[in-house]
Amino acid sequence: MITSFFKKNTLFAAALLFFVALNADHKKTNKIQVLIDPSANSFFFNGFNGTSIYNNVFGPRVAGGYYYLNGMIYPEGTIDHNSTCFSTSKPSLGQFICVANLIANLSFDQNFPVETYVEDVRWNFYFDKDCDNEANNIIAFGKVFSGNFTPNAIGFHGAGMPVIGSKCNKELNSIKLANAYFNNFISCSSGPQILIEIEFEDKIEYKK
Repeated sequence: MITSFFKKNTLFAAALLFFVALNADHKKTNKIQVLIDPSANSFFFNGFNGTSIYNNVFGPRVAGGYYYLNGMIYPEGTIDHNSTCFSTSKPSLGQFICVANLIANLSFDQNFPVETYVEDVRWNFYFDKDCDNEANNIIAFGKVFSGNFTPNAIGFHGAGMPVIGSKCNKELNSIKLANAYFNNFISCSSGPQILIEIEFEDKIEYKK
């Protein structure tokens, strides 16, 4: 009886350790960051201004046009939005792709529109690592408003964006708040960058 008791408990402990090890690399969080860096080798941007295609991410945007761009996903707190340049040596969690339809004219200069509904967006989050052997993706939809075109201020923001996902993130969710910050264009040698800090209503899951 004693031997049987120890065998059962040993098997239970082994199963428990296996379960813990299996889930040790799973991370649940409400917050992530996205870095949009035109100087990165993996970066792409394609826009349509109503008459022609353009590839300058900070070129004038025309109502009725659209664009595609990408960025890299990082854990919360990886990059300080108060920094002159937004940079990190840490590996990304995956790729972010934005598809935006332009609602208002927008230029990155003294005429930058303040607190204006400027874009209707679809944000795709493609995490590099699968979740339970299936692709781990998240898609969000919503409105984006312009803010202030100054370094380290909130340049764009959105809230209440519905979210759908696959596998580990299949439960209905939403982006509670998303703030996009500009770096210091003039002082940063890598040029213009945007850092988006995203907070979800409920926790999302990914593998580290």
